Amino acid sequence: MQTYGDGGWTSVDRLGPGAIGRVRGLSAVRVGDAVGERQDPGEPHFPPPTLSAAVDTVRPEDGPALRTALTQLADQDPLINVHLDAAGKPTVSLYGRVQQEVLEATLADEYGVEARFADAAVLHIERPRGVGTAVERLNTPGNPYQATIGLRIEPAAPGSGVRFAVAAPARDMPLYLYGDVTRFAATIEQHVREALAYGLAGWPVTDCVVTLVEAGYSVADGPPSKRGPTSTARDYRKVAPVVCRQALRRAGTQVCEPVLRVSLEVPDADVAAVQTVLGRMGAGLTGQWPAGPMARIDARLVAARLHALQHQLPDLTGGEGLLEYRFDDYRPVHGRPPRRAAPGGAPTAESLT
Repeated sequence: MQTYGDGGWTSVDRLGPGAIGRVRGLSAVRVGDAVGERQDPGEPHFPPPTLSAAVDTVRPEDGPALRTALTQLADQDPLINVHLDAAGKPTVSLYGRVQQEVLEATLADEYGVEARFADAAVLHIERPRGVGTAVERLNTPGNPYQATIGLRIEPAAPGSGVRFAVAAPARDMPLYLYGDVTRFAATIEQHVREALAYGLAGWPVTDCVVTLVEAGYSVADGPPSKRGPTSTARDYRKVAPVVCRQALRRAGTQVCEPVLRVSLEVPDADVAAVQTVLGRMGAGLTGQWPAGPMARIDARLVAARLHALQHQLPDLTGGEGLLEYRFDDYRPVHGRPPRRAAPGGAPTAESLT
């Protein structure tokens, strides 16, 4: 372990708060891993990315190399969330345009892939409006699979993410397939999370609790309602996403957009002009303070307006304005919410037939 000081790197036994250091010898590390002794036992929290951009190659023959490179980069930094868009192109999540330039340079320098990014779009989320419950039972019309799954979706506190719970009795679970309740629940949770990646408007669904309320499997010598061929893992893989979509439809969703906290330092003479532009953009001012010959303005601004503000600030302030921003929260979209098309293969159907 080394730290930088006095014009060079020196070996140290400890890095304290605020120190800049580098560590060698770690075989596999990812963004979010803890190094050293953690004083706070809680999980590290990273604000979610607010932008998304499709990535393509300048040379068509580099397509396989691009996918391989992005997979490796996503393993190092899961927050870039590599996935496919509706056109089947690789898409990454971004915090800003500087990160996009860094990714572009990394792909060129380390992987020899000349990439180009489409215009970044703002990432929205969906939250359940209410409670929705759905069940698909085996041996019933409309369910050709030998599996019973019942799910309930309900809203949770903002920022809580997706939590999965189990309320179904263990005796109704196919433990002969999964070994124990924990493995069966983990498998259903994975299918649910994949289904929630694309909500009713195509955005990720979050801030909810999904509860497994019913399960069932076929038995050769059981009652007629449960009799049939032995249930397989494929049956549950097919049924769970559909039930999740049905429950989500009954709960309803609300599309929300990211909101940023922006801090600007501008010359005193330009404060009124900057405030006028912020007002036109629908920003909410949260404070204003003198800072020598400059003034500091704090405001809340939807992420979709950030690029426009960055573009106008130099002209408004004669090139002297400074802008910093950070993620704050999500708020419901006013008016008609934007929609995002799901890629081919994403679970969007709500019927098993």
